[in-house]
Amino acid sequence: MEELLLNIGFSHTLSKLTPYLMSVLVGILLMRQTLNSSFFKYKIAKWTIAILLLLVPFVAYFSVNPIYEGDFSQNGKEMKIRNAKTTEMGEGLLVLSIPGCPYCFESIPSLKQLKKRNPELKITFAVTGSDDKSVMKDYLREVNGAFKVELMPNSNALVGETGGLFPAFVLVKNGTANYVWTNDQFGVRAKDRLETWKETRIK
Repeated sequence: MEELLLNIGFSHTLSKLTPYLMSVLVGILLMRQTLNSSFFKYKIAKWTIAILLLLVPFVAYFSVNPIYEGDFSQNGKEMKIRNAKTTEMGEGLLVLSIPGCPYCFESIPSLKQLKKRNPELKITFAVTGSDDKSVMKDYLREVNGAFKVELMPNSNALVGETGGLFPAFVLVKNGTANYVWTNDQFGVRAKDRLETWKETRIK
């Protein structure tokens, strides 16, 4: 449901929250219907079933789509780094990854969704820590042309700002890397801020 809401134009935050709110609403309706029913002979049985029906929709959805730490985060940190790569990009999102990183692979679908919603947003998926082009093969297959994938072996200054956590998401503006989110900071609120990157100055 979250992807459907994103596709019809909901914000990332609302798309994440709405299914949980709907599951709570369904639970309340089921509870009310049960309490108004004359089917149950004993009041304690009616209340027991009503409370269970209140909880079941939310618990069921949450078990399939749990909320992880950082899902609603938006707080990264400021940085001021200018190098050949940031100058070349000008403006956009520079994603720092390393070879064979499972979390980096997991970030690709949401990055593709960002690009789909914001075709003007320049995204570069940079594989650091190697100058061997073969390490890009799996990433290239997963990205499938949605945005640029390239090697960036000389990236010590940028990588140093990530604290060794990958992937990291670097906002580049005016040729300078000026804000970075680590993977556990790049939640739905951060993505909403990024989608307005042309109008909103990250503070």
